[in-house]
Amino acid sequence: MKKLWQRIGCLLAAVLLCCSLLPFAGAAKSVVLTAVNDSFLTLSDSTMPTRQNGEYYVPYSVFSGSLGVRATYTNQVLALSYGGNTLTFNTAAGTVYDQNMKSYSSPAYSINGTVYVPVRLVCGRFGFSYSTLNSGDTLILRICSGSASLSDSEFLSSSSATIQSMLNAYNGVTAPTSPGTSPAPNQPTAPVQHKPSSVSFVLTGPASEDTISILEALADTARKATFFLPADLSGYDNNLLRRIAAAGHEFGLLADADTPPTTTELAAANKKLFDATGLTTRLLFIEGGADALTAAQRDALTGAGFRLWDETHSVSADDSVSRTVSSLTTTFSSIDSAVVLALPHAQNSGQIIREISSLMRTNAIPERPIALLTTPINRANVIR
Repeated sequence: MKKLWQRIGCLLAAVLLCCSLLPFAGAAKSVVLTAVNDSFLTLSDSTMPTRQNGEYYVPYSVFSGSLGVRATYTNQVLALSYGGNTLTFNTAAGTVYDQNMKSYSSPAYSINGTVYVPVRLVCGRFGFSYSTLNSGDTLILRICSGSASLSDSEFLSSSSATIQSMLNAYNGVTAPTSPGTSPAPNQPTAPVQHKPSSVSFVLTGPASEDTISILEALADTARKATFFLPADLSGYDNNLLRRIAAAGHEFGLLADADTPPTTTELAAANKKLFDATGLTTRLLFIEGGADALTAAQRDALTGAGFRLWDETHSVSADDSVSRTVSSLTTTFSSIDSAVVLALPHAQNSGQIIREISSLMRTNAIPERPIALLTTPINRANVIR
């Protein structure tokens, strides 16, 4: 009988733990929005913040996205690094410690297929701030770096329409008609406003005299980009490479579909990158598209650990800023998919980044910087 009660006690403890890890579904405020600086992130059940032991938890991608925290996750160990500080979470052992081997009492948890990390601990170690805001019955968890331009009250007052739109989309509610009116019979429903699910900024090719102004535009708009470098690293001296790395941007390598590099050539390129920055990469951008490679070529590259990327939209160095922004604005309003925006090292790219960043803030389009763990987008549909 004693063993039976012990088993029942263990079962109840497990049930209570699982319940405590669920998103806020049972709380008074059932929907929780996440904001980073002055933009909202995509709202879904699988990425909504949760609470454990009175603390807020979010997917680690919230920090490794717009906030620029570097993240690696292998064998149930998540390592986050930012500004010379690190936090290492072992989800299997339930431990967490920093670069000085100091341990903390707030572990990470695996929920909904991703790793959730404690907001208070991560913000405290990396110098971010967070706040909880109320908009009616909706709770907003806002995480800010020094790049936030709006105060909490300004952010709330400027976001009421965006909040309602996100809630309507989440709950499947269509916009109401004017008082006293009803839709005409057999009248088609008005089209839903579209916008990309995310935007990733990509710089391709050799550096130029305009690369510094592009880095300044990225810094001013608090955006992160992936710099896909030629295998010979042409145009990039060691100081420039280190500046890109210090700003929190990612590196990748550039390949031509007509003459794809061998794994030996890619290893040599990684050695040059490592000698300059202490970093290596497994991101590979295919000029001409991954679908232009043979299946054997793709298998050889992915078998060596490389993840293949193509652009979904590209910017020409010859087009004016106004024409490019107008075209992208029109395109963005007609799609719901993720955008990989490839930019050249050209004079117009810095201003295009500023204009598109403003468009993203206005329409609450989240940024998705490309990293090793980001699911690749390419025209061959290879997601390994």
